[in-house]
Amino acid sequence: MSQHVSEHIENILSSRGRIKVLKAIVNFGTLNLTRICRITGLHHRLVKTHLISLKRYGIISEDIIGKVKVYRINSSNPKAIKIARLIEVLEV
Repeated sequence: MSQHVSEHIENILSSRGRIKVLKAIVNFGTLNLTRICRITGLHHRLVKTHLISLKRYGIISEDIIGKVKVYRINSSNPKAIKIARLIEVLEV
C-alpha cells in the first residue's frame, strides 16, 4: 500500500454503519454484499462504502468466488482479529 492509512480504533469504528457491517461479518462469517445488506438493513451503496473502508484499513479481506465478491475478517491482521474478538465479547 503506497499511502499510509491510519489504523486507529477511532477511525475504524467511527461509524455505526461500519460497526453493523463488521458485526454481520463477525457473526455470520464469509458474506457477499447482498447478504450484508439484508442482515444490516443498510442500503447497498452505504454497505459498499463501509466495505471499501474496512478493506483499506486491512480489517476485512475480499475474495472472488465465480462472479461474486465475498468478505471476511482478515485473519492475517492482528488488529482485525482483536476487533472481531471485541465484537464477539460485547455481543454476548
